[in-house]
Amino acid sequence: MTKSDFNKHLTKIFNKEKGLSYSALSNILKSPSHYYRYVTDKEITEAMKKGQRFHMAILEPEEFKKKYFIIDDSEKIEEIGGKSPRSTKHYKEWKNSVILENEGRELVDKKEVEIYNRMIDKLKCHSVAGSLLFDSEGENEKPFTYDDSDFLITGKIDRATKEYTVDLKKVADASWHKIRWDIERMNYDLQGVIYSKANKTKKHYLVYIDEACNITVILMQEDKLISYSAKYYAALNSFKECAEQDLWHMSYDYYQKMIIL
Repeated sequence: MTKSDFNKHLTKIFNKEKGLSYSALSNILKSPSHYYRYVTDKEITEAMKKGQRFHMAILEPEEFKKKYFIIDDSEKIEEIGGKSPRSTKHYKEWKNSVILENEGRELVDKKEVEIYNRMIDKLKCHSVAGSLLFDSEGENEKPFTYDDSDFLITGKIDRATKEYTVDLKKVADASWHKIRWDIERMNYDLQGVIYSKANKTKKHYLVYIDEACNITVILMQEDKLISYSAKYYAALNSFKECAEQDLWHMSYDYYQKMIIL
């Protein structure tokens, strides 16, 4: 994206033809240049794709089945036999035929899906997470757009009910002493404010799970969400200032001129 295209992007935001998301505002809170790169140099990494598959597998299992498929080759390997059955011509021809049969769907690793299935089982058994994600009436991947004075705010809520919102996160280690620092570092407090405003509710839950299926649930209540709103409005004000004064070249110096030790 060129600088001219970026300026057109800004114009659309100020004209409310486009909205600002949690990711956009989170990048603004890092620095103006972070936001500029977020818009002009977007790259969909394998980690991002895996994150999308995780959310779809847990929150939209039927859609996951429509979009992805796995190859269960246990019977075929037993049939072929030998030390390296997957390297044989017969196996490769069989695999290609399975892929052709599933044209329009994306092949995903069987072990990855097995992890997701274990996660679903553990989440459903969890006394808090199971109720939040599966037992109560609600909508998963709920899209939203709301008008906040100068800007439209847009996004999707992992799960929304009449009483609360939920954000589901897969992490390397779901223990409290690890994830507690992520809330501020990754601006998940900002996300809680945005989702609560969009859903007009006063409770926001973070549900963390790791690949070992350890789970931690965090509740942000109304008083915390109100205090976190300062960060939300700071992000909006910073976006407006950077756009009006063309400060997108600035990095961490936008917020901190110098660190004195």
